[in-house]
Formats: sequence, C-alpha cells, structure tokens
Amino acid sequence: MGFIVFDHGYRIKTPIETLYPPRGVEQLSEIAPKSHLRGTEEQVHSQSPRFEVPEWEEANKRSKAAQAYSNTNEQAPPTEEAPRLLASQIMSHPVHTIGPGATVVRTWQRMQTLGIHYIVVVADKDQRPLGVISDRDLLRHGIESFEPIEELYSRKLIAARPDTEVRRVAVTFIEREISCMPIVSDEDKVVGIICRTDLMRLLITGPNMQRWA
Repeated sequence: MGFIVFDHGYRIKTPIETLYPPRGVEQLSEIAPKSHLRGTEEQVHSQSPRFEVPEWEEANKRSKAAQAYSNTNEQAPPTEEAPRLLASQIMSHPVHTIGPGATVVRTWQRMQTLGIHYIVVVADKDQRPLGVISDRDLLRHGIESFEPIEELYSRKLIAARPDTEVRRVAVTFIEREISCMPIVSDEDKVVGIICRTDLMRLLITGPNMQRWA
C-alpha cells in the first residue's frame, strides 16, 4: 500500500479517488471526419492507381543496416532494471510540526524562522498527522491573526509510506493538485515530507535523472 488517507488524524479505508478525484486534463476523443469529407477521401482512394511493391523489393525489404541492428540487439547482454527511487531517499527530515492550537501569527513566525513553506499539523497527544499548512494559507488568512490554525487546514490528508516510489508521488501531485505529502511510518508517525521543490531539485541533479526512467 503506497498511499494512506487520514481523516481528522485517523487512517481510513476510503479510496483516494473518492476524496481526491483526478483533476488533470481529460483524455480527448478522436474526432471523426465529416461525412462529405469521408466520401471525397474514399473516392480519391478508389480512383488512384494502387502502388504494388516489386518482388525484388519484397525479398530485400530489410536493408543491411537493419539486419546489422537486429543482430546487435540479439547479441547484446540484457540490460539491468534501473533501481527504484523511493520516498525515503528524497524526503526532507526531520519534519517540523506544530499543534492545531497554535495561532496563525505564531505559526507564521516559526515558518519564517525555519525557512520552510509547509508545516505539518499533528495531534498534541500522539503526534498523529492532522493536516498540512502552507505559508500561502497563512498569507490568505492574514499573518497577524491570533486565531488557531485548526480552522485553516483540510481535515483530509494524503500521506505516503517511506517505500512508496517517487514516480507515484509525482503522479499524485499532478493528478490531485497537491504541493506536498507527508511520509508516515507503520505507526502513523510523520517521518518525512516531500514537496514539489524536492522533485524539482531531483530533476536537476545529474546522477539521479536516469533513475526516473
């Protein structure tokens, strides 16, 4: 199981698709040609002379270059499968967390001091993940507010396991339109976080680019 859904801090079995429907571009259907164009096209094909391949071309349709390429592929040793890149390998850790009772202004000040754009909200007692707040959320609300942040974050959260493939995390970011994802252990403790910036940083590091193939 690569992803986990939390609702009010508790893991639920509801599929991700139910709570976070894909928001990407819908697949376009093939546009059928108009009837009068189709008739014209069929008429042109019916009146055109049929091109027939000479027997010598059929017998020698594979060029020497193609034969050499085929022989090379047959003699080449099997390629090794690229190692999987896992969430635990690129996640940021330790994770900075805050309780739901913290005020907006206190949360903003802490994020500015730490130089982070996201902070994970966890339960005060058992540190279960409750949600994620971004600096943009605070700016939209007003950073001078003394209201608690528990009204600002979504009560439903997508998280991933440390052994989740980074490719799946990236796809989920695009399909669900999210910008970060906490990484949780089997005990539902937050052990890391992956943001869009982590994926961008991975793309510009040469040694890791081949691991996306």
